[in-house]
Amino acid sequence: MQDEEISRLVNLIPLNYTEYFNYQELISRMDERSVFEKKHLGNSTQQTDIFGYKVGKGPIKVLIYGLPHSDEPIGTITIDALGELISTNIELANDFTFFLIPCIDPEGLYLNRGWLKGPFNQRKFFLNRYHRSDEEDIDWSFPISTKNYSYETTMNETDILRRIIDSYKPELFVTLHSIQFSGIHFYFSNNYVTLFDKIESFVEKSPIPLQKGTPFFIEEGWTYRPGFYRIYTTKEMLSDYIREGIDISTLRRGEFSAGYYLEHNPKGIALVPEMPLYYDLELNNLEKGEKTKKETFLESNRIMLETIDYIEPIWNKFRDKLNNKNPHFLRIAEVIKNWRKEIKEEMKITRKEGSDELATKSEIYSNEKVVKYNSCNTLGAFHQLLKDSKAISKNERSSVLLQLENEIESISHDVESKTNIQNSDINEMVRIQIFSILTTMNFLKKERN
Repeated sequence: MQDEEISRLVNLIPLNYTEYFNYQELISRMDERSVFEKKHLGNSTQQTDIFGYKVGKGPIKVLIYGLPHSDEPIGTITIDALGELISTNIELANDFTFFLIPCIDPEGLYLNRGWLKGPFNQRKFFLNRYHRSDEEDIDWSFPISTKNYSYETTMNETDILRRIIDSYKPELFVTLHSIQFSGIHFYFSNNYVTLFDKIESFVEKSPIPLQKGTPFFIEEGWTYRPGFYRIYTTKEMLSDYIREGIDISTLRRGEFSAGYYLEHNPKGIALVPEMPLYYDLELNNLEKGEKTKKETFLESNRIMLETIDYIEPIWNKFRDKLNNKNPHFLRIAEVIKNWRKEIKEEMKITRKEGSDELATKSEIYSNEKVVKYNSCNTLGAFHQLLKDSKAISKNERSSVLLQLENEIESISHDVESKTNIQNSDINEMVRIQIFSILTTMNFLKKERN
């Protein structure tokens, strides 16, 4: 494919998505595309059928899957759009063989149903979002065995992905992500400069910004260039933690899918395109601020501790009456049990090794405004748990639910009054993910020739 052909194909994508599909809608839409061979891949942990769709006769194998995390549905729409694009431009399958998994986590998609339909807004998202706990996280549950740490897969969904990676042996592996509050950014398995140039040029034409300032969740050593980061595996993290003396006793995480893929396919390319649900152009402000990097990272930790301080007394008060069968229970238990210790370990390292260089305004914004706004995610999950805990008296439950709603509203109003948060359009996120996929495919094809 020439660059012009990629642009032509991207322009063929139907830009008419206004909301997300439920699982049955996704599967029904893929079933209608007769060019695909439907494959039953296995059952989810809750025994829902999971399907993949294969097409092509080309030598370059591409594996793409959606919903790596339960609250990141953009990939399901991207695969739907890509399925339509392939079925109406079947010549794409001459050079490539595609294996598409629209949704690896049917239950996770269902548990996020409260915000997937109708116009998006943050309050609806905060109060209806579901995110798995670490021990149930499909994307982070691949097996690890090292001298100091081991983790065995417990999720059926992870086993399905693992079997496909092992048997299909794709040359390109794509896991489609979204993130709450950020700019567009990408993780790649290598520093592909010419490829990044093309993707960055395309993103620059989008109203959604490329994340040029280092976000709070990125270590500086991961950066190829602004907006493009290297894939940092759990094994690397463990090695760094042990070297730096960080306690790993609370860690309940395996390798993640791209890390597992690269371990078993070191010559392959892994792509992780992250699309923000909402953003602020201030995230690209590279002017120097008035705080050091060390100070702003410590402020981020302080805000996260503040959230734990807020919910822990409520948790302790109602602990014996909380519904431990509710899907949010494990996540909140994890926050209470592990986060404080882990955050304090991070603060210890930051105080010792943090940089006294002035942070950019983007970094300050990301470590303060973004982290504060994101605390509403935890408060919203706790709200859902309490709402479903009928052993708590109706009056007490109503009172504490109102308390949490008021706190979410207070934080939201405070952050929003000092920022210019804008929501991302589904169609624009889909276009960018598909462009990054097609451009990487073309790059891979040229490398192999």
